[in-house]
Amino acid sequence: AAPLDPTALRRVESAVAARRAALSAGAPPLPSEVPASAWRFAIVPGARIFVEVCAGCWSREFTARYVADFKAAVAPLLGAPWAKLCDLDAWLPTAPDAAELIIDFLKWSIEQRMQSVAYVIANPDARLQARRIIEASNVDLRCGFFVSEAEGLAWLRRNGYG
Repeated sequence: AAPLDPTALRRVESAVAARRAALSAGAPPLPSEVPASAWRFAIVPGARIFVEVCAGCWSREFTARYVADFKAAVAPLLGAPWAKLCDLDAWLPTAPDAAELIIDFLKWSIEQRMQSVAYVIANPDARLQARRIIEASNVDLRCGFFVSEAEGLAWLRRNGYG
């Protein structure tokens, strides 16, 4: 067997120490102020990927406006399979009656041939609510959870969306 390269060992030890430090740091803290409720949409050029960035704590009324705007913005992708990158890093757990609208909207999206969703959520409370909404909706949907948009986009591209 070849002797172990001491510089390679130091690199591995350094990477392990950095990963342990990151894990022990815990989840990012909740914001000191609730961010304004907002959303932003985009379609990835040359891909069948719809990007949404959501922020704040949503009411039922606000969620209803979001759903209407989403349906209009995603229209160019409808008619063929598509995927969504859903950045919820600044989104906070939302009102229960708003969650009901989100479940109905998720089912509509699947009827419109959405097949995969890459969720970007670092906040554990928001991630838990997103998982509960998905489970409560009883849908067949490929989902991944990521800490960055780059990771989520890479996953969607590996799954055939451009």
